[in-house]
Amino acid sequence: MGKIKPNKRNKESKSIKITCKVNDFLPLEGIKDFQKDLKKRSKKDIQNIKQSIIKYGMSFPVYVWNDGKDNFCLDGHGRLNALKELENEGYELSSLPVVYISADSETEAKKKLLLINSHYGKITQKGLDNFAPNIDLDPFMDFDVSGVMDKSFCGYEVKSELSFPVIIAETVEDYAKIELLKKKYKIKNDEKLIKTIINKELQT
Repeated sequence: MGKIKPNKRNKESKSIKITCKVNDFLPLEGIKDFQKDLKKRSKKDIQNIKQSIIKYGMSFPVYVWNDGKDNFCLDGHGRLNALKELENEGYELSSLPVVYISADSETEAKKKLLLINSHYGKITQKGLDNFAPNIDLDPFMDFDVSGVMDKSFCGYEVKSELSFPVIIAETVEDYAKIELLKKKYKIKNDEKLIKTIINKELQT
């Protein structure tokens, strides 16, 4: 595929690394969209995916189905859209790691796409705390944590469960502030306290 070659001084920082091992690779333009408008992604969603790719590279292969003629994406549409933007921004893209998924028909391929997107379990706050107690999650990581959606305040949504609530911020800067506040005040399931602290300190 044609590569966009960045300035030599930035070549290393503008290259997207492949950080998984597979047997097959395809160029970006060799993978066709399959899900159409099944999922909606915001500009922020694509920006988060781009940040993830820049930091970690292509850590996971794209799942594709070949109908005998073309290669269709079953999983990885968001990454493909993000990669197209990164390419336009000057990032160098090599062929992408892919895994072929077998399907006898378009109908079966669509069913498998839906299977990929099915969720048979949920991450709980307690489980997340136990699994990654000392890991600072990247601001662009976006996953659902099960719990009861409670009141909103200061433009933030709060999910309360067994430990401190997960507060969804609108910006990376506010996300970082919230994380520091939770550690500083050792916030537990006290919505009133959380509201008071955030109202006071996020304004500073």
